[in-house]
Amino acid sequence: MRLVELFPAERATFFVHLFRSLPLRNDCLEPENGHDKNNEQECNRKNCNDQTDFLAKWERTGAGLVLKRYTHYLYNVNKVVSGTAMIMRQGSLDLLFEYTKTDSLRKHALAVEAAMRAYARKFGEDEEKWGTVGLLHDFDYEMYPQFPEHPMKGTDILKQHNYPEDVRRAILGHVPPMNVPRDTLMAKILFACDELCGFIVACAMVRPNKLADLEASSVKKKLKDKAFARGVNRDDIHKGIAELGVPLDEHITILISALRAVSHDLGL
Repeated sequence: MRLVELFPAERATFFVHLFRSLPLRNDCLEPENGHDKNNEQECNRKNCNDQTDFLAKWERTGAGLVLKRYTHYLYNVNKVVSGTAMIMRQGSLDLLFEYTKTDSLRKHALAVEAAMRAYARKFGEDEEKWGTVGLLHDFDYEMYPQFPEHPMKGTDILKQHNYPEDVRRAILGHVPPMNVPRDTLMAKILFACDELCGFIVACAMVRPNKLADLEASSVKKKLKDKAFARGVNRDDIHKGIAELGVPLDEHITILISALRAVSHDLGL
């Protein structure tokens, strides 16, 4: 559960409702003979003073101090939460760039991140968390290319940086020899997106308009051509789609759309 769900911002407006609930002074009621602007201004001043005096006295009570501190805490929690998304991604990018120097591997990370974000939006999941899984799923590969160092070294590094367990487990699960069950939707989608993102990029690179006019039918045709992008594991692609339980055309279309959104970053 997110902090914003545990501590909704609306609770921080308690004092506003408290002020509005305070009764008006008896001598500030509107006269029977009509509206008096001068009397209204005087009433406003007196009511403001009453509310200020009431608050000053009430804050000194135990309940007042607790609520004041709680409201201040909510304010700070919501400030932190609002900036968390940017901080999380920037920290993950820094980690990716620290361990991955090859441009093609960095672009692959950005492609899988875009795919994971697209699926997070589709299923109403945490886009930042899913994007982080995509961005960092291979961040250790260049430095530790041999199994089991990849992905074990990477997940150890992520643990040191306090990344949550479900993120690390999903990354472990995308490497089949690890035999880590892909028992969450996030883990299933990472596995289903990884190889196929690389394949779609390969398809786009041999086309004049790159991703702009690439369609699922063209990708499916290339999948049958085993001489094309032979480094891509087609068995993993089909296994991932089967685990996810979506039609091949739909899955490819979602990924193409996701990659188009970041085509500038991918050089496509």
